[in-house]
Amino acid sequence: RSKANTRTVSMFVADLDDVTQEEADELLAELRGSGHAFVAWTTWSHGWAKPCAWRVVVLLSAAVEAEAWPHVWRALNDGLFNGRSDESTRDPSRMFLLPVRPAVGVCKDGARVETDPVTFIEHEGAPFGVGPTLELAREALAEEQREEQRREAERAALVYPRAADGTPLRTVLYVEGLNQCFPVASPS
Repeated sequence: RSKANTRTVSMFVADLDDVTQEEADELLAELRGSGHAFVAWTTWSHGWAKPCAWRVVVLLSAAVEAEAWPHVWRALNDGLFNGRSDESTRDPSRMFLLPVRPAVGVCKDGARVETDPVTFIEHEGAPFGVGPTLELAREALAEEQREEQRREAERAALVYPRAADGTPLRTVLYVEGLNQCFPVASPS
């Protein structure tokens, strides 16, 4: 499990741990109204460790390349969940667990707390069409790559300075005592 080993992401998972039940109800109602397929459930900590904690999985119409995922994730989080999903879930290699609840309750502040069973919602609909979002993400990624190439070229220019006539200079002469390197013209 690492970003380097992740090729594509096929579902958006919202981690809604810092919302009120009213906010969760509103977000789920909006998602139902969108006509998109999703599955939602209350998490292990719902109702006892946190007042309200949900996971919502939205099926995407196409797999998204791992490199583009952070851009797509941001657009989906903002568009579907008003930016409320936990930022840590945008990692394309993020692992999510199946819905479970403690069978006999949990202890909180030294007292046993009864837990409710998992609330599970399944909504049939169309997968979320990521085409336009994915295209914008690819454009943003390409721009980031161009910017990185520009910065790399600037760093290379600093590492390999050029003389006034454009001849590349290389740092090859080290003067002990002065503890400095001096650029010298490279042989042609």
